[in-house]
Amino acid sequence: MILIYNQEISLLNLRMANKNESLESISIVCACMNRSKPLKACIGSWLLDNRINEILIIDWSSSIKLKLDNLDPRIRIVRVDGEKYFNLGKAYNLGFKLAKSKKIMKMDTDYFINPYYDLIGKLPLPKSNFYTGNWMLHKFDGDMGFFRYTNGWLYIDKEDFLSVGGYREDLKGYGFDDSDLYQRLIKSGITRATLNLNSIPLIFHVPHNTKVRVENYENKNIIETERYNRNLCLNSNNQSKVDH
Repeated sequence: MILIYNQEISLLNLRMANKNESLESISIVCACMNRSKPLKACIGSWLLDNRINEILIIDWSSSIKLKLDNLDPRIRIVRVDGEKYFNLGKAYNLGFKLAKSKKIMKMDTDYFINPYYDLIGKLPLPKSNFYTGNWMLHKFDGDMGFFRYTNGWLYIDKEDFLSVGGYREDLKGYGFDDSDLYQRLIKSGITRATLNLNSIPLIFHVPHNTKVRVENYENKNIIETERYNRNLCLNSNNQSKVDH
């Protein structure tokens, strides 16, 4: 099954190469801790477009080391050892710094690119602009989780991301990391656009339960961690206003 799947990917890559060979390259950055199953299911959809010239995966101390780079030469895995719990900010900041391309698409392990649409072709990315998902679209999928949890999807110029310091690395557990980053980007003058997935489902999130969402964090109470992270970020922003 794997060999057949890879042959299909190669044929599609060949077709896409003829069409897109002159376009600027893009890196996908993904961080993974013990999420190899959804990653293996979704990565095939990332490989279909030759404008994506690199898929950089930060293996954040997974109990079993990731071995995916044999699927395609564009896949690069960077292993980080010695971490007991997942830290989204540290993992993705590392990935963005190591990425080779100027344009970067941040993917979670369970984001799937819809092969029936041209995601990159529909999203021109001029400097000082960025795209994200939108959690408010949850009502269009009956709260199943296909759209709501795409809020963390991000497509941005690498320099713009680094100019605001990337993700905060001092947050505890799940929640508010994406909202904080987007607020700081907008405050710095970078324009946000959100995907209108209810009309054109360019990407979607593979639904799962809350237990899976928090299994690699120390504090598994989402209400507590989201409240803590939100207050930490808002207090920091307020202090920044006072200092200036």
